[in-house]
Amino acid sequence: MKRKLAACMLSLLIGTVVTANANAFICKAFNPTIDKACESACNKISNDVLRGLCL
Repeated sequence: MKRKLAACMLSLLIGTVVTANANAFICKAFNPTIDKACESACNKISNDVLRGLCL
């Protein structure tokens, strides 16, 4: 049970980081207005580690 829970939590964390990085990459590919909106969305993430990875 503990292994399944740990695997699930790790999978969720990795998925969140990959999604945030993909969104940040797409945002930087477009104009500065969209980039600012994406940066403000990344700043809403409460976890410092994930916020750092998002930006």
